[in-house]
Amino acid sequence: MSDRANYAILSGDTLDVYYAAWGGPTIPRELKDGPAACERFIRAQEHEPDGQLLEFAFMEGGIALDMDRRRAMFFGGPGEVNYVPAVQARLVERLRPVWARDGWTIAWARRYAHDLVAFLGLPGTCIEDPAYLEYPGDWETVVAAPLEWVSTLVARRLADRWDIRASQTSANGLMHHGPQLAGAFTELPAPGPLDAHAAANLTALLLDEDRRSLVIVAPLFASLNAPHWLAERAREVFPGWSVELDLDLTTPYERLRDRGLPLARSEDDEEHRPASLTEAELDEIVDRALTYAPEAEIDALIAARDAFLADLAAQAEADGQTVVILDNTSRRTPDSHDDT
Repeated sequence: MSDRANYAILSGDTLDVYYAAWGGPTIPRELKDGPAACERFIRAQEHEPDGQLLEFAFMEGGIALDMDRRRAMFFGGPGEVNYVPAVQARLVERLRPVWARDGWTIAWARRYAHDLVAFLGLPGTCIEDPAYLEYPGDWETVVAAPLEWVSTLVARRLADRWDIRASQTSANGLMHHGPQLAGAFTELPAPGPLDAHAAANLTALLLDEDRRSLVIVAPLFASLNAPHWLAERAREVFPGWSVELDLDLTTPYERLRDRGLPLARSEDDEEHRPASLTEAELDEIVDRALTYAPEAEIDALIAARDAFLADLAAQAEADGQTVVILDNTSRRTPDSHDDT
């Protein structure tokens, strides 16, 4: 129970990483007064002496400062700020003049934590857990599984076209079979039209045997939580092949269509497009984000949680049970910076 954020300051060869359990929604507020105030705020947070960053799935906000190049990157905020590109663009537009006064540039991390670590010069694996890579079943089990849903597409380049097959086995599980994916390609079924869930969440493995090339097209938000580790595994099981990871905010379906793969969507699948916002609505959302102060709400939420756990423990102990409560979330909310 938290809304976690990482903050990072890169100066020369030194990278300092900080953490706040409830920092995600207040990211815009910590940026509104420019780089000096933002740095003071960050250095008041919980320092991570080992430089460990949160996993991608758990980092709900972040700020990175490059002191030498005078540039900043961030993501996070309340509500629409974290999900609506038009709001993100307006927020950056509002922040840019404040930071430019001190000679800084500031940008939104379009791919969230993945862009943040790339900005810092770190590998994508540093915010992923390799434990997500599954051990494979035997090939007969993989091909025998009925295609109840599409988890992975495997496409094989044939001259000027793609032959496409599907599997409900995850890409993590399939990857372990290496070149056998091409050798036993026809044992996998062809996919039908994709529903919205598959279009947004599938992973595709694009094999070009003539060029000895593999492209992994992975979703940014999905059950595949270790795409960079998947690419590392691919380099191990496809020796001598080039491996490219295509990881972006647009859906795998859109990116595969852009690459020329003839995929179809279900006829009854209506794509949801968010309503456009007026200029006044954009500014209203950004104004709220820049002044958002949820600390009282967070304190009330923590108090309610503690009261519930105390009652639960008391009832269990009254029944003669031993109760141990493990609290692995910091109670600390982001410390305000001192502007004096």
